[in-house]
Amino acid sequence: MSRFDREWALVPDAARWTAALVCLAVTALTGSLFLLPGFLERDGKAIALASPLFLLTLVGVAFLGAYVLLVGYVWGDARRRGMNHVLWTLLAIFIPNAIGIILYFILRDPVAVPCPSC
Repeated sequence: MSRFDREWALVPDAARWTAALVCLAVTALTGSLFLLPGFLERDGKAIALASPLFLLTLVGVAFLGAYVLLVGYVWGDARRRGMNHVLWTLLAIFIPNAIGIILYFILRDPVAVPCPSC
């Protein structure tokens, strides 16, 4: 098992499903807006999928999904390290611009390992 697999296992299934559902919902909502008649037309041709605005929306959806997964990782990693996982998750969610997540990675405790002579 690689290190990525071990770290990915820390993300709860609820965070994975939430990220997937948020991404699908936002993509479906913005996709339906772009497919409205007359929303993005040039010379009678629909240009919805080639629109830079639509591509920017997809990039935003990817960042939103990554943010949800990072919050889930903070939950699982704080539990593994014996920290107050609820407090750190709330800080990661409510401190804007991902500063809460950055603070978690700076201030987190080391992983507790058993003493080899115990």
